[in-house]
Amino acid sequence: VKPLTMQQAIDIALENNAEMIQSGNQLALAQLRVKQRKSNFLPSGQVNLSVAKHVGKEWNVISDGFESSNVNTVALSYGSTLNLFNGFYDTASLKQSILDLKGTENNVSRVRQQVIFDTIQRYLRVVTAENAVDVELGHLKAQQLQLERIREFCQAGKRPNTDLELQRAEVAGAEYRLVNARRNVIIEKLLFFQTIGILSTDKKQSSAPLPKNRQAVLAKYRFSLPSLK
Repeated sequence: VKPLTMQQAIDIALENNAEMIQSGNQLALAQLRVKQRKSNFLPSGQVNLSVAKHVGKEWNVISDGFESSNVNTVALSYGSTLNLFNGFYDTASLKQSILDLKGTENNVSRVRQQVIFDTIQRYLRVVTAENAVDVELGHLKAQQLQLERIREFCQAGKRPNTDLELQRAEVAGAEYRLVNARRNVIIEKLLFFQTIGILSTDKKQSSAPLPKNRQAVLAKYRFSLPSLK
């Protein structure tokens, strides 16, 4: 079992959360649009290179006959265009893309804060649920110890058997609360690992028994808060 600190949980959530990944892709796309709009103000150049070879025969005056000839030609051309004015379309497009980028950055920041908040909240709920198991376990042991004492008193004739039956009911109630507390830990851990993106959020499996891989994930980590001392 490995300890999983709150900071580690936050780092995992920021890396794996689907909404965080999507907002990061949107930010990269918005940054690319700004670069494209800025490039519209730069001149565009084009270079063309062509190579040709001509093979044939031509009349040679000196030799008074046809001779083979090979002619190689190389042509290089360069062109450049610069958009001087197009009704301020490029300027307006650049301003709009910058505004879109700022909006996307704000959205990424909002998503990041929400992911951190949800992760912290889910982490604390797991810790609280695990502490509740320890409390219920201690309560059950106390009730079982009290049951043994009452049984001894009943056997000695110092207390009526009704007290023994009442205490047995108390033990059964403590056992029931412990089972519920342990079940709540499993639920809280599932919700936590779904929040940070380690487990999928497939609703079809919500009511089915936990697969072995999910059981392994739930038992793999130990949650603990830093000491306040």
